[in-house]
Amino acid sequence: MIALRAPQLGGARLVGLADRFGGMGGVVRAGAGALRKAGLADDAIAALKSPDASLLESDLAWLGQPSHHLLTWDSPSYPSLLRSIPSAPAALFAVGDPEVLWTPQVAVIGSRN
Repeated sequence: MIALRAPQLGGARLVGLADRFGGMGGVVRAGAGALRKAGLADDAIAALKSPDASLLESDLAWLGQPSHHLLTWDSPSYPSLLRSIPSAPAALFAVGDPEVLWTPQVAVIGSRN
């Protein structure tokens, strides 16, 4: 979740970074020099290295509620049709049964950054 909160890192950028660094954990563990070399701005690097604890606590509290899910790009529950668009979100915060996302006529609405 740390990478999802970093400024200027949209879905496609995060997915590219995850591919480059071996997953989102690799992005978070990467050194500032490697992240800078990958094209990240200083504010994004700072957010990855010193995440806002209150935002993370808020996210974890939300995820701790029944039927709340975080579906990351590489999750089997992430909708494959959504994954195929050029600027797909790196993750989805979902309430309810994530399997519903696999049924026809579902709209995903929200911010990508």
